[in-house]
Amino acid sequence: MLIIYLQNDIVGALGCMLQSLRLWNRAVDTMSRLSPPSAKSTKATADVNPFESTPQELSSASDTRSTDRPTSLSQKRLMDGMEWRIVEGLLSTLLTLTQAYFTRGSSREAEYFAQQALNLAESVNAPTMAARALMRKGEIQLYQRQLDAGRDSLSKATELLHDLPGVDAADMRRLQGDWSRLNEQDQDARGLYEEASAMLVELETMLAAFDGRWEPRLPLNALTLNQILVAGSLA
Repeated sequence: MLIIYLQNDIVGALGCMLQSLRLWNRAVDTMSRLSPPSAKSTKATADVNPFESTPQELSSASDTRSTDRPTSLSQKRLMDGMEWRIVEGLLSTLLTLTQAYFTRGSSREAEYFAQQALNLAESVNAPTMAARALMRKGEIQLYQRQLDAGRDSLSKATELLHDLPGVDAADMRRLQGDWSRLNEQDQDARGLYEEASAMLVELETMLAAFDGRWEPRLPLNALTLNQILVAGSLA
């Protein structure tokens, strides 16, 4: 799938990702049947599938549309290691589909999968995954110039992250910088981009230390990373 995506075969990559989604859904469905019944199950989401009203892009979409929706899981029940691995795979696939459709410019489909990832993450009490889904949803809303909705999504994601360090925190600063830039708060935007750059440099240094090196593996500095982030936000 990654090789196909890197070859700029977006349709082929999406086909592989949708097939992956169907397989993860089957795994979740099998897991649910094998697990003891719970007292309360999550209600099916009422979101409208955007593929029902858009032109077919894949020849097999009409036969597999019913399996594109993530299978519901019991609300916040305890899960073992195997169940968590399956749920993590399903969540990662949903977020990958979100990014793929967003990169292609299909914001409606991207927001649909972001919402599905958010619903699933909340149902299994996975706050970090829920924060990532909210960040992707907020980014899509900013792209659509829905600034108030985007700010709300990012605020909810910030509460879930609880200042957790890492790539997610840096990405959050980037998105907050995007919001400030779109609101013509250029100075605040630059400060947030610089914070994101500094976080990535610190993370790179930590990873280099784990590898037995005390210098960053890549000759990046805050200015260079800031230029990358600004360029990405303007793309």
